[in-house]
This record gives sequence, C-alpha cells and structure tokens, in this order.
Amino acid sequence: MNCQVCGHQNGKPHFGVIACKACSAFFRRCCALKKKYKCRHNGICEITPNGRKICRGCRQMRCNLIGMEPERIQYNRDPLGSKAERMALSAYSPGEQSTSSSSDDQTELRLINRLVENYKILEQRRDQLYERRQSGKPRGRALNFKEVNRSCMDECVLRAHWIAATFPIFKSFSFNEKKIMFANFFAGNTILYLGKMCCLYGKSFSESVRGNLLKV
Repeated sequence: MNCQVCGHQNGKPHFGVIACKACSAFFRRCCALKKKYKCRHNGICEITPNGRKICRGCRQMRCNLIGMEPERIQYNRDPLGSKAERMALSAYSPGEQSTSSSSDDQTELRLINRLVENYKILEQRRDQLYERRQSGKPRGRALNFKEVNRSCMDECVLRAHWIAATFPIFKSFSFNEKKIMFANFFAGNTILYLGKMCCLYGKSFSESVRGNLLKV
C-alpha cells in the first residue's frame, strides 16, 4: 500500500490512514510539539518519497487533508525523531526516556566531518576562481552589473556542488525539488558566511557585503 502523504510504497495503517513510518513519525512530532508549519511557496510543493522533507508546511497540510487523527497518538510509545525532539516529546509523555545509540552518534559525526571537509574544498575552489577573475585587474575597483551577476552564478554553482557532495540524496531529487531546497538554503547560508567574515576581519555587516561581493 502506498503512503497517502508522500506516495512511498511501504504504507501501513497509522492514525486512521495509510502512511509510511517517516510520515507517521512526522505527524506525531507535529502534534506532540504543537508545531504548525507554513509553506513559503503558497502550498504548491509536491510531497514525494525522496522530497518529503523539502516543505514541512505542505507535508503537514497533506497529513491533515487526508484525515490523520491526533487522538490516536500514543505518546508513551517508541521515541522518534532527533535527540532534541525526543527530549521535547518527553514533556508530553512522562516516563518516556530520551535515548540515543552509539551508531546514531557515529552517523552524525561522519556527516559533520563530511560537511566540513567538503566546505574546505568549496573555499579552495572559491579562492581559485576569485584569483582567476581578478588576475591583472586593480584591487578595490567598482564592479559592473555583468561581473556581479557572473560572481553570483559562480557562487550558486559552488554551493550546489557542496550540497550534492555532502548529501548524495540531493542528486535524486527532481529539478523543482532541488530548486525549492536550494532557494530555502542559499539566503540563510549567505548570511552565515557574511557573519563569519565580520568575525574574522572585524568589519561591519555592510562592509563585509561590499568587500566580499565576489566571494559571497
């Protein structure tokens, strides 16, 4: 049976509907933590087995539309979700212990290490590209629109490769799913990068934007 939320083939009866384990756990967390998510794209995101995590707003709306029943949730059953979510769930289900296995910790550590190593590669490629673009040109000069646009496109490509190298599942998403995920990621990641530059060089946010426009 297919999950009525995302279409995954391993659907089973959960909370009054046919749903996969992942979507059932998502619905249970939403109810236990009293979460109400909103879609940033007017509720048009497609929920698929590979892209169900892209938009929590549309996923939650889908759970509600097909008739998942919150009253069927048993909060004292198996802990679900991340360690932070399990700790929060314990407030709604006294006696439920927040547990984590060593295998989960090792998986998270490998992901963090892969994220850091691939980001170092991104920075090396960014520096190489920056030096090549600025070769033979005076420092501190004003940029024209074409140069700024090209720099932004280069940065989009660099970060897309970083995501794909760190999270292989990203390659299996459809073009629209990749576009939505990348759009949600890019702005926040850029702000974090500029904040890092402010700390490293002791500049204000606006100075960091101007001074690092080609490397943002």
